[in-house]
Amino acid sequence: MAPSDPLPRLRSDRPLLVLLAALTAGTIALVAMRMRATGSDDYDFLGWNLFLAWIPTFAAIAADRLRRRGAARGAYYLAAGVWLAFLPNAPYLVTDWVHLRIEGTGHLGYDVPLLAACSVIGLGLAVLSLQSMHAVVEERLGRFAGWAFVWTIATLVSCGVYLGRVGRLNSWQVVTDPGAIAAFVRTTLADPTGRPRALAVLAACALLFAMAYTVTASVRRLDRSASGR
Repeated sequence: MAPSDPLPRLRSDRPLLVLLAALTAGTIALVAMRMRATGSDDYDFLGWNLFLAWIPTFAAIAADRLRRRGAARGAYYLAAGVWLAFLPNAPYLVTDWVHLRIEGTGHLGYDVPLLAACSVIGLGLAVLSLQSMHAVVEERLGRFAGWAFVWTIATLVSCGVYLGRVGRLNSWQVVTDPGAIAAFVRTTLADPTGRPRALAVLAACALLFAMAYTVTASVRRLDRSASGR
């Protein structure tokens, strides 16, 4: 049975998506301005990272449309699989702060706004696309299963961010080189207690993402209930 105060879907989030798209375009323009003003391409990778961050949102939109149109389950599960594989790329943008150089640089006027904008975009896209999938699970299996799904995804996303930032692996390798991912995971799991910092980072990332999502989704649920939408 569907909940009485359902979560919003991506089709009702167009204003937020347009806002995030405008912020993405502005961020890319700022990268270009920085490159021209400084003669440095230090942050040119942000364009690619932003592109990857949008993929899970596009996949979630596709999955939502396929489901509403009654498409074959295989097509829906394919879109959902792409969403899950690429979802870590959105919150991964928050970790790009590691590139900030404070000492010996006069470019903080560019760098801080760039990285702040990327963090907002990454978290915004991650929350919106997860919210769409959360709604499907909640409608089919109930609220408890829906929130269990959220925390499971938060844990998987944290692992994905770790694979990317520490293991220097990417989502494409799920298809092109799954052996590299499996090898890194085996190496990490072989001595989990020997990597206390890694475990702490994973736990912190999962907790922070899940809490950020929970607060955002709960506020939006209350807003929709109050407005009667």
